[in-house]
Amino acid sequence: EVAEDLFIPYYGQVMPVLKQIIAMPAADDQAKVLRGKAFECVSLVGEAVGKETFLADAHEVMKAMLETMQVGFAGDDQSKEYIHEFAVRVALTLEKDFKPYVPALLPGVMNTLSQRPQEVDPLSLPEDEDDDKEDMSLQLVGEKVMGLKTSVLKEMEDALSLILTLASALEEEYCEFLSPTCQGLLPLLDFGLSEDVRQKAFKTWEIMAECARNAAEKGRIDPSVVRELLTAFLKTTVESMLQLPSGDALDSSALGALQAQAIGVAGVVKKAGTGVLGKDEVGQLAGVIAQILGKVSMGKDDPVDGSKKRNQKKKRMDDDDDDDDDESEFEQGAATSQSVRFCLADVSGALMRSNPQEFAEVALTGFMQGVQQLLQGEASDGDRSLALYICNEVVASLGELSVPYWNSFMETALGCLTDKCAAVRQHAAGCLGNAAKLTIFGQMAPAAAQRLALIIQKQGERHRRRRAANKDAKDRKSVV
Repeated sequence: EVAEDLFIPYYGQVMPVLKQIIAMPAADDQAKVLRGKAFECVSLVGEAVGKETFLADAHEVMKAMLETMQVGFAGDDQSKEYIHEFAVRVALTLEKDFKPYVPALLPGVMNTLSQRPQEVDPLSLPEDEDDDKEDMSLQLVGEKVMGLKTSVLKEMEDALSLILTLASALEEEYCEFLSPTCQGLLPLLDFGLSEDVRQKAFKTWEIMAECARNAAEKGRIDPSVVRELLTAFLKTTVESMLQLPSGDALDSSALGALQAQAIGVAGVVKKAGTGVLGKDEVGQLAGVIAQILGKVSMGKDDPVDGSKKRNQKKKRMDDDDDDDDDESEFEQGAATSQSVRFCLADVSGALMRSNPQEFAEVALTGFMQGVQQLLQGEASDGDRSLALYICNEVVASLGELSVPYWNSFMETALGCLTDKCAAVRQHAAGCLGNAAKLTIFGQMAPAAAQRLALIIQKQGERHRRRRAANKDAKDRKSVV
């Protein structure tokens, strides 16, 4: 790993020995672990020296790995994890040359993802101090206790990671495997037992949408496939979102599920590209988002901007969409009513960007009426922050199409530049900044410039006083 391509002179000495270990029969657990580590070591060496040096040996070792997988693994076989890591690294190293092995890998991956919770007798559950029993993840469904071993959930997460790796390595070539992959992923969009599995399933759908779009752009598949994939995803997810509980039932678990769904919908719509949805579909989805937004109100302890725990460490799969992805990506377990509202607003933003004309025709009026309700009277900081966040997205995404609605919010945004709430100021400034890119903003430019000059003058005076006070304190300290 450290040497990288400087390891090439030693490759011819090391690789034959590793292949010998892999070829040895693994009769007991210790031998299986040794063999698994040899697979892992092969992948690390191959990753270091690069595809050109590694390619021939990679094909040979991949055949050995597929034979091992056909034999199967015992539930406690420690070599399974090593071989999973091997497949991930080799796929990323070989890239599109890994494609011949996907048909052999995919059935096992789909079989892992097909596992579902089973009813559990509560009386049979182990005590907390019972180390001989495997951990179970449990969920109450009606009056039944449903459960699945934690180790199985980990296998499902690993399987989803492998799909993400394969799609990343093969790019548009993965289009040949879209149908079985998406069929296996659909049931996981409403997987209530594990938030990690559900969120990774949504992320995998994003990559499937991106793969389909790239394949359609390069003539590998018909563009109708992208539409079919997107509509199937939306049908399943939106139906689940509409089952939103109310009152006390809208707890942290329900909010977490809704937030994952909203992030997933926004991501998939973005990755699918522009013009995939028709006008009616845009109107229906926008109507659902507006309906759900009306049911979720900000909690008294929620962060005002809904983004206190944004995830800045997310692995980026598409450099072109980094900024968009960061706008709607939240850490696991960070869901609040306000963060959910912001994520729902991101869905409308994704629709605006993918279908600007259609959104303006069938959905914008309704959304702007909602914005006015959030801004009217003695609106809370949270409501005003959300309203201006939506306005910012409307102006940035729709440009000239947003101008007929400026009278309903632009004066408010100008006034909010000096608001006491930092989140309100932030989204107001963003809204005005995006509006300033349009020629018609010239009518507001003098008032905006005057307001900004006063703010800068006021902040500059505070800064000067603070510097003078600090200098005075430093001088007194030096005298002492």
